[in-house]
Amino acid sequence: MKKLFRIILSAVLLAVSLLVLIVFVWPRYQEYRDMREEVEERKERLESGQRALAHLRQVEQTVLSRQGAFNKVVRAVPQDAGLPVLYDHLQQLGANSGLIVTSLSGTSAGEAAAGVVALNFQVGFSGSYGGLKNFLDAAKRSARVLNVNRVAISSVSPDSGELGITVELSAYAAP
Repeated sequence: MKKLFRIILSAVLLAVSLLVLIVFVWPRYQEYRDMREEVEERKERLESGQRALAHLRQVEQTVLSRQGAFNKVVRAVPQDAGLPVLYDHLQQLGANSGLIVTSLSGTSAGEAAAGVVALNFQVGFSGSYGGLKNFLDAAKRSARVLNVNRVAISSVSPDSGELGITVELSAYAAP
């Protein structure tokens, strides 16, 4: 009988132990597993965020290293669509080249394409061939984008060697 009692007691203790495991330990294990999964997920999100931040810092360094080029583009296509500013620029280019501005006219070419307006104008100069060459070189090196569309040369005075020069140009502005 004692032997049977021990077997029954062992079976009951085993059943109670299994019941305690199922009722108390298993839910705690489930919580632990869920928390561990959440920690792993958050670690992955943190690593992903750190990679994105590192990439953004690298892009920022690239932008900062190319800031000079961006400034050059801004100067080449200024925000003002005003022709007077452009006229002043052309007059300075002509004066620095040894040419005298005799006439200046221009128009805005209408609608903005891709945020840029084309400005077309015609400039009349009097001066020498060397002055024209200097003007064209200065226009090419100018911070502002200037396209020379046509150049017409005529003789004003055969005795003095002075030339009449008409230059058709186009420039751009971002209104």
